[in-house]
Order: sequence, then structure tokens, then C-alpha cells
Amino acid sequence: MKLALTTCLATLLTTAAWAEITITDLRDRTLTLNAPAERVLLGFYYEDYLAVVGDGAVDKLVGLSRGPWADWRPKQWDAYTQVFPQLAELPDVGDTENSTMSIEAAIAADPDLVVLAGWQYDALGESAAQFDTADIPVLVLDFNAQTLEAHLASTRALGMAMGTEERAQTLATLYAEMTADTAARVEQSTEAPKVYVELAQKGPDEVGNSYAGGMWGGVVDRLKGQNIANVLIVTEN
Repeated sequence: MKLALTTCLATLLTTAAWAEITITDLRDRTLTLNAPAERVLLGFYYEDYLAVVGDGAVDKLVGLSRGPWADWRPKQWDAYTQVFPQLAELPDVGDTENSTMSIEAAIAADPDLVVLAGWQYDALGESAAQFDTADIPVLVLDFNAQTLEAHLASTRALGMAMGTEERAQTLATLYAEMTADTAARVEQSTEAPKVYVELAQKGPDEVGNSYAGGMWGGVVDRLKGQNIANVLIVTEN
């Protein structure tokens, strides 16, 4: 009887502990998970997801927004699907960039967590409330901000959601250390090369996006590069 009561108490305590997974995401939204996610609908940040979750990460996926991976980075998609062929079999829920993302398809995949990039969540607008109606938590990350704070917060939030906090913290610490090392070496440098950055998602025959201030433009600025787009592109703050 004592053993049974002890086992029941331990189970209740474990369940209660999992029920306390409360996360503030990169849009300052609060979400609560009953347990680490086991069925993930992944909108973006594919490599980051695999790095933070580790072994078994692909097995937890129930759907993808495939376009930003397979269409924007086809060579990378080919390399990953050679190692994880099951990626190609996952349902594709569409892409916010070309207005094909189907929330209905995402809900039909029966995820217990939807992971979206900030730009995807923003593009969905009021439509994202359909996930709330379906009682599916949405975790919004923002590695695109290209700031140390956003990188670390996104990594830790994803680790909390997936039950891999220790792995996420290790990656966050490594990233912070390498960023500090890079910043120290840049500070000692006297070079300021001119830089052009292009997102060549449409291939070499068509001119793609360039960046000023944010995204890769922000990276160039922090590395003391002279981004030629800074005088050509007007950014809104």
C-alpha cells in the first residue's frame, strides 16, 4: 500500500511539474504546455530545431512549411533529406511568403505545438487565432533578428518547449561565447571592406533581396563592413 501511494504521489508530482512549462516567446506572448512537445508543426528554423532538440528531433515532426527550405535552399534540402528521408514525406502546410499557408492543413496534422518564425506569425495576422481556437499552442521564435538577445531567447524557449533545456543552454552559452570572441577581434580590426549581400533564393539568374540595417545587413554593420545597401535601401524603425 505504501509503495502504491508513493508511486501515485511521484506520478502526480511529475505530471504537475510538466504542467508548469510556461514560456514567453519572441513576440512577448505567454504559452503553457502540459508536457514537452511530441508532435511539432515546424514553420521555419529547421536547422535550429534539429540542433536544439537533438536525437529524435525529426521523429517529432508532423508537418512543415516546406517552401522556405526546399525552394529557397534546395541544395540544403537535398542534403538533409538524404540523411532524413522522412522529411520529404511530411505534410506541407504552405508558405506565408506566397500566401499559401493553410492553417486548416496545419491543424489537420494534429500537432501539440506549432513553431513559427516571427515573420510567419506576423504575416498570418488575425488568422493565427485559429490555432488558439483549436487549443494548439504556438511558439514564436526570432533568429532572423540577428541579435544576441533574440538568438539566446529563441534557443532557450525552444529548449523549454521540447524538454531539452540543458542542451539548449549549452548551445546558447557556446553562441554567446563565440559572439563575444568575434566582437573582440572585430574591435581590434582596422579593415572596413565593402560588402554586398543577396538572398539568392530564386537562383543565380534573378536578382534577390538585399538588406540594410536588419538581418544580414545588421550582421555586416556589427562586423564593421561597409554595406553598400545602406545608402540604397530605406529601412523603417
